[in-house]
Amino acid sequence: MDTLHIVTGAGPVGWTVAEQLAAQGHPVRILTRSGTGPDHPLVERRRVNVSDPRLLEGELDGAAAVFHCIHGSAYRAKAWAAELPKAEQTVLAAAGRAGAVVVFPESLYAYDQPHRPMAETSSRAAAGGKRGI
Repeated sequence: MDTLHIVTGAGPVGWTVAEQLAAQGHPVRILTRSGTGPDHPLVERRRVNVSDPRLLEGELDGAAAVFHCIHGSAYRAKAWAAELPKAEQTVLAAAGRAGAVVVFPESLYAYDQPHRPMAETSSRAAAGGKRGI
């Protein structure tokens, strides 16, 4: 397989997604602020802040899909609110120009009734703190 897949972020989710794609034979370009990522012959690690459109320019060219797995620089609602929406918009715009689909692995923070069983049809109207971002 020679379809390029992009992974943004090398935390637990991004790292695992990159490893699984490479194990399936897909070339992977992983974009992180630090330039880290799995050590695999099909994984190309690049140091790119995906919040900056100038730095992201051309990085998604030729990609079929972008797995957007970044997280904020700190595990705080204030950091998430300041960083994540901008990065998401930047990645969506660049992926649109490149003709790539964007995949968002999501957490459970959006669900507004965390003490009940959750399903795809559960209400996702959480507000405030990390839940509202």
